[in-house]
Amino acid sequence: MIYVAEFTYGKNHKFLVDASIVLANKVKDFKILFVGRGVLKNTVQKYTNSIGANKYIDFLDFRFDLDRLFPMCDVGVSSSRREGMPLSLAEAMLCNLPVIATQDRGHRELVIHGETGFLFKQNDLGDFVKYTLDLYENSQKKIDMGKAANVHAQKFRLEKSLKKMADIYEEMLNININI
Repeated sequence: MIYVAEFTYGKNHKFLVDASIVLANKVKDFKILFVGRGVLKNTVQKYTNSIGANKYIDFLDFRFDLDRLFPMCDVGVSSSRREGMPLSLAEAMLCNLPVIATQDRGHRELVIHGETGFLFKQNDLGDFVKYTLDLYENSQKKIDMGKAANVHAQKFRLEKSLKKMADIYEEMLNININI
């Protein structure tokens, strides 16, 4: 799994640390990559070490090579308490990864539950584990969801977003913008 997020209260890394203990007992060679930096990074690392989850979690700091990291993983995750547009999940989806994320505004816009990934209620460890095991135990489902995630995430690419914004401005201002 990979979670790309700043270490802040809102990103809720602790949930994934706690989940790692449960999942490591059910998934062979379980690992989560935390990619990011932030004010709570040391706190999360200390907590991870204190409960023995450091065997399952690697802290990678801020990276510019996500295009190399995503293909090494099976699933993109987000345990955010709230999210605008989760660009890191969109990037994971563009790399053919299904995603498992909390049910919030940004994730609901990006993730089609059961098709491109799964959405779970905030801090619902049971559903998070269930969805993770579903993908782990059904490799073809993981592959199919990853392909569907890629197709769906295409509409969030920069050039498509710029075109959509240009269309809105053209309509509202009655002008022609060439992109």
